[in-house]
Amino acid sequence: MRCCAIVLAGGASRRMGQDKLALARLPQGGESVLHHVLAVAQRVAERTFLLLPPHGAAAGGCSQTASTERLVCVRDRQRTAGPLAALADAWPGVRAAGPWSAVCVLAGDLPGVQPPVLRTCLAALAAAPAAQAALVVREGRLQPLLGAYRPAAGDAWMAARASGSTRLLTALDKLPVVPVAAEGWPDWWTRPVHTPADYAAWLAAAAEVGAPARECAGCTDEGGANHGEDARGASGAGGGDDFGARPDTHRTGAV
Repeated sequence: MRCCAIVLAGGASRRMGQDKLALARLPQGGESVLHHVLAVAQRVAERTFLLLPPHGAAAGGCSQTASTERLVCVRDRQRTAGPLAALADAWPGVRAAGPWSAVCVLAGDLPGVQPPVLRTCLAALAAAPAAQAALVVREGRLQPLLGAYRPAAGDAWMAARASGSTRLLTALDKLPVVPVAAEGWPDWWTRPVHTPADYAAWLAAAAEVGAPARECAGCTDEGGANHGEDARGASGAGGGDDFGARPDTHRTGAV
């Protein structure tokens, strides 16, 4: 399956009061949260598209703002338009760089995400030919910014945007979706950072397991779940944020 990835790198968060993607991923410093998400995306995808804010030399502490063969940097048209607008505006360029069999989409605020999450979503999508997306379900809610889409979903993003919608969930309502349960994975594989309390919880979890590496030691290159030792953290709120999340109304395998 020829796959690309889209990573959304927003600016300052209303809840964080700063660019949360630029925060150090580990207690002792080092790479930013966004650097880690990009590294995971590039482990899975042939090419990664980084959606940057409209202005500024960097985002998420990432100095890479010029496109390369494997990383294409795309500027959002509007800083506050949200993920639907960012995805819809970027889609023509992403599609033209293909053809793609699947498109992984990730929020940039996932400090513990690991490659098997994306590979499992890709496998679920491949196993359901009628589905247009395979998305992680966390705490009963579909996560539209953590999963895999078929290219036709890009047209749905653009149609929703053209209709005046500002919410990504509007486009999802028209797509058959396979839910991918997060249960059984370490908590932080799918848990985002939205607030200072979330970030403190992540750092505490990372310190507790001895500062996990960029990729967990036990991760396999397959779509399975050899979960390794990454920060598990305490169960906590990780549902809706600025991007939104809807309750999971789809039955597993029902497309």
